[in-house]
Formats: sequence, C-alpha cells, structure tokens
Amino acid sequence: MQQVLNEQKEQIQIGKKQFQKMIFLTNALDNGWTVKKNDDSYIFTKKHENKREIFQTKYLEQFIESNRSL
Repeated sequence: MQQVLNEQKEQIQIGKKQFQKMIFLTNALDNGWTVKKNDDSYIFTKKHENKREIFQTKYLEQFIESNRSL
C-alpha cells in the first residue's frame, strides 16, 4: 500500500497497482499523449504529423518504460 497526502494533508491508502497506473497515466499526459478509457482499456493517442501509425514492439516497449517511473 502506498500513502498519499490529499489537499487537506490527510493520508490516504492506495494499492501499488493503482499507484503505478496513476504514475503511468500522469507521465503519458505530461509527454503530450491523450488518454481515453473505453471499458477496461486505455487508448493512447498522439499526433504524428496528423497520420495514424502502427508502432513496432520496440517503440511500445520504450513508451512503457519512459512512462512508468516517477
């Protein structure tokens, strides 16, 4: 469990998985990605010269690695 302070400086408890998800989503948003949730899936989009692209596995690995740490 992670402890986080809210605006009233009270500690709240959240699970490790939820905390990691929050960090990942925040980092992606900070890096210019748009994030939408569809049921249990997250959809990440970012303009690449107004083209839709399919990314190779290596790019997806780098995307995950660059957005998962604090």
